[in-house]
Amino acid sequence: MSEAAGFLEYLDDDLQLEKVMGRLSKRGSVTGGTAVGFLDLLDEAKQSSPTIERVISKKKAAALESVKAAKGFLDVGQDLDLSFPDTTLTVQTFKNLADYGKAEWEATLLCFRAVCKPIDMLHVWAKKYDELKKAVPADKFESVSTAMVDRLKTWKSLYPNDFTTELVDQLREVWAFVVERPTHFTEDLNMKELVLTPLSPRRGSSEGKRATSDNESAASVGLLDLNPIDIARVLTIDEFELFAEVPIIEFVAKGGWAPKSEKTPAVDRLSERFNKISRWVTTTVVCADDTLKLDILLKWIVVAYQCKRMNNFNTMMEILSGLNQSSVGILKTLWQAVPPKMMKKWEEMNLLSDPLGNFRNYRRELKAKAMLENRKKVPVMPYIPVFLRDVLFFNEGNQKPDMSVMVQFWSTVEQIRRFQSLPFSFTIDPKTAGYVVNNLVLKDEEELFEIASKSRPTVSSESFKPYQNMDFDQ
Repeated sequence: MSEAAGFLEYLDDDLQLEKVMGRLSKRGSVTGGTAVGFLDLLDEAKQSSPTIERVISKKKAAALESVKAAKGFLDVGQDLDLSFPDTTLTVQTFKNLADYGKAEWEATLLCFRAVCKPIDMLHVWAKKYDELKKAVPADKFESVSTAMVDRLKTWKSLYPNDFTTELVDQLREVWAFVVERPTHFTEDLNMKELVLTPLSPRRGSSEGKRATSDNESAASVGLLDLNPIDIARVLTIDEFELFAEVPIIEFVAKGGWAPKSEKTPAVDRLSERFNKISRWVTTTVVCADDTLKLDILLKWIVVAYQCKRMNNFNTMMEILSGLNQSSVGILKTLWQAVPPKMMKKWEEMNLLSDPLGNFRNYRRELKAKAMLENRKKVPVMPYIPVFLRDVLFFNEGNQKPDMSVMVQFWSTVEQIRRFQSLPFSFTIDPKTAGYVVNNLVLKDEEELFEIASKSRPTVSSESFKPYQNMDFDQ
C-alpha cells in the first residue's frame, strides 16, 4: 500500500481531514519537516481522490503559513534581528551557549530579555542543540543532550512565568523535530518532566508565627504600650513577605534589563511600603501630644535599632527616613533630650544611610551580614533602593555589555535571590500586629511641617525609664 493510499484510509471522512488540517494550520503547531511531508502526502492523495480536494483547498493556504513559521525557527540566530532599538546587544552574545557553566547560563537567563523574547531564546537553544547533534559523535552526545535539557529545567525553575502556552507548544514541537527526531518527545522522561511537571521558582516566604491579629485589643492600646522588639518583628515579617514575593525579573526590569513594557507590580508595592512606613513614623511623632512626642521619638529610635540587630536594613532605613524629615528635625528640644547612648546608636545607624562613597558604610555592613548568612543561614533584609541603583548602574554603565558584565550582574542579583530564600522566623504578637494594621495614619509633609512649627514639646525624665536597662553596646 502506498503512503498516499494509507493516508486516505486514515482520512476516511472530511471530518477527520478537517481535524488534521486544523492542527496543521495553527501557527507553530508543527515543525518544518513534518509539515512539508504532510503537504506532499496531501498532494499525492488529492490526485488519487478528487473528493477531498475541496477540503484541502480550504486549508492548504493556512497550512503553508504554518510550514513557513515552523521552518523559520531554526534560523532565528542568523536571520532575525532580535535587538531592541535602545541596546547594542545581539543574539550573538549567546553564541557559546553549549559551553556555559552555571554562572554564564543563569546570567543569560537573567539578561536575555534585553535582546529578545523568551520564545526567541528557546529558538536559540534549539538551533544550538541541532548544531551539536550534527557535530558531536553519537556515543558522546548523551551527556551533551542531558546538559542542554538541564539548562531548560534551570530556566523553568528560575523563571516559570516564561513558560507560557505558546512557548510550551513550541517546546513540544522543537523536541519532536530537533531533539528526538524521529521519535516523540513523550518517550523521553526528562522532557516529560520539563514540559508537564510544574516547577516552582526559588523563593522564600515568611515563617513568622503570626496569630490572627487581635483587632479588638489593638483598639485599646497605643504605640507606647507596645514592646519595640514586637514592633520590629511585625514590620520585619510584613516587609520580608513583600520582598520574598518579588520575582527576580522585576528587579531586572527596574534596572532597564528588560523591555520597557515589562510591569513591576511587586517592586512597586515594596517601594510604596517604604514610603508608607516612613510617612507613618513621621506622622506618629509630629501628631502626638506635646507631652508624648519625646516618648514616641525614643520608641522609634529603639525600633530602628532592633531592626538593625535583626539584619532588617530596609525597615531600619524607613524609620530613619521618617525621623529625618524636616517636620521632625525642627523639634530640636526633643533631639537635645535623647540620652547619649541612644544618640550614639542613632548616629551609627545614620552612617549606614549616608550615600557617601556609594553607600560605602552600608555595603561594608551588608557584606559582613552576607558572609554570616552564608555560614550560619542568618536571614537578611537588604536596603532595596541601593540594590536598584546597582542594577541600573550595570545597564547604564556598560554600553556594550558582554558575558563578563552579565555574570557580574548575575552575581549581584543572585545575592538578592539568596536573601529572598532565607525567611525570618519570629513569633508575632497579635496585639502588635493588629495595631500596625489598624493605625497606619498618614499625613503629607507640608501639613506635618505646619503642625510641628506650632508644637511646643515638653521633656520629662519619665520618657527615659523604659530604656534605662537596655544594653546599647550589643
